Amino acid sequence: KIKDSYGESTSDKKSKKKKKVAKNPTRETEKLNEAISQSKEAKLDAKKQRKGKEKPAKDFVQNTNTQKVVKAAKNLKENVNVSSSKKKNLEKKAGKSEEVKTNHSLEKKQSSVKIEPTKAKHLRFETAKNESVQSDEKTAKFHEIDYSLLNFSLGHPIVEMTEEVSYWFEFLPKLGASEKNKNRSSPPKVIKIMEQKAQLLLEKETESWVRKHFNGESGDDVFIKKVLKNGTLSDKISALTIQFKESPFHRLSDLDKLVDLASKKDRRTAEMAQEALKDLFINDLLPDDRRLVPFRLRNFQHILELNEKDPALAGKLLMLWYFEGEILRRYGNLVTELEKATKDNVANTKLTSLRMIKELLESKPTGEVQLLAILVDKFMDPDQKVANHSVYLLQEVMKRHNAMREVIAREIQQYLHRPSMTTKAAYTGLIFLNQIMFKRGDGEFVQSLITTYFKLFERGVQNEDMRNRFLAAILIGINRASPFLNKDCELLNQHLEKLFTLVREVDFFVATQGLTILFQVTTQKRKEYSN
Repeated sequence: KIKDSYGESTSDKKSKKKKKVAKNPTRETEKLNEAISQSKEAKLDAKKQRKGKEKPAKDFVQNTNTQKVVKAAKNLKENVNVSSSKKKNLEKKAGKSEEVKTNHSLEKKQSSVKIEPTKAKHLRFETAKNESVQSDEKTAKFHEIDYSLLNFSLGHPIVEMTEEVSYWFEFLPKLGASEKNKNRSSPPKVIKIMEQKAQLLLEKETESWVRKHFNGESGDDVFIKKVLKNGTLSDKISALTIQFKESPFHRLSDLDKLVDLASKKDRRTAEMAQEALKDLFINDLLPDDRRLVPFRLRNFQHILELNEKDPALAGKLLMLWYFEGEILRRYGNLVTELEKATKDNVANTKLTSLRMIKELLESKPTGEVQLLAILVDKFMDPDQKVANHSVYLLQEVMKRHNAMREVIAREIQQYLHRPSMTTKAAYTGLIFLNQIMFKRGDGEFVQSLITTYFKLFERGVQNEDMRNRFLAAILIGINRASPFLNKDCELLNQHLEKLFTLVREVDFFVATQGLTILFQVTTQKRKEYSN
């Protein structure tokens, strides 16, 4: 702050002036009247001096004084107007607040007359009788309940293999609610608690089964123990598979041993264990009609509802769900080990692992997305023998399961649109797509394939040595697919000019393929014009 000679800052002076104006408006009006009268007197004196032609030296000072007085008068008027407007605004606000208070008091009286605060909740739940409200109450109950207080009383052992029930998934009860909402996610706390409870149930089940069946060891058990200690590698793997097949539900430790052997660095031991695990999963562990569901995606609300009716059945179902999740986890470990084997330096290990992946893919639906992606990725393998073998294996899968044509073709289309795709790898993918067999009614499927062909055609080929072969593969695929297009489709008409210019630039074989496409389009147009 800059202080003047009196020791007061300019801002303090301004604030004081404002305060004075705000406090006593009457004094301000008096000052205003005095200033106006002074200005009038000054004007009269000036007129008299003009008439008498007297020009004193103080004229200039008087004029400046009058101007200052007029300015001060204007400022005072503005301040008075501002203070009066402020007063009016304050009065309006006070009137509004009084109205709001009166309205609020009236609303309170009305609410107190209609609904008492103690009965508000009961009335709200009584009026809401729709199905949506009932489902919301169930979900609230599901989230609010303490799952750690749940107790499942089971008479172990419950699950035992017999001649009638030879697979573990046949023990699962056919419950519609659990299968409909199997992919319903639960809070992580609930999953953790239910997983701990299911693990305890499975441990009790295995302990009771071992006590029941191994009071006295038989001759077969003694022989298997000797083989596991002193036998060869193949004998140990076969002994572990025999033990596990006896009761898969109670022999997860044997399956873990096989998974550990499959992850060994020694190629021979890993291949033998992977072969044994592949046979176990195909023949004994994976169902044919559905995929395995992980434990975290189960509908635990169904367990809550079932526990009120039948606690033993609820505990059994929870234990089977947990076992299914454990089987799926071990199956995932096998798939990862097979994927690692496909990236090995030795070509024979690659080929054997690809063969196992193909057998798993064509046998069971569980994990088909991962297995299919592994086989398609091997189109980019630097060894052309491995790439061609993966093409052959996918063709075998398609022959056995004709319904998987579109799934496999979609995966290869995504593979072809990768930015880091080499011409050689794209050529192997095109060879596979060229050999797909079509039928009537595949119009949309054929249209998607032809669009991918033309996209690859527009992208061009950087390698000049592969250019003619690549373009020939594209045109062969268009020739084979175009007769199965829908009649309304005009996809070929959009690219006729490009095909006509291409025919002049390429060699004889590629030109003949382009001319056959043009001939098909012209014949189709002739038929339309004749009709």
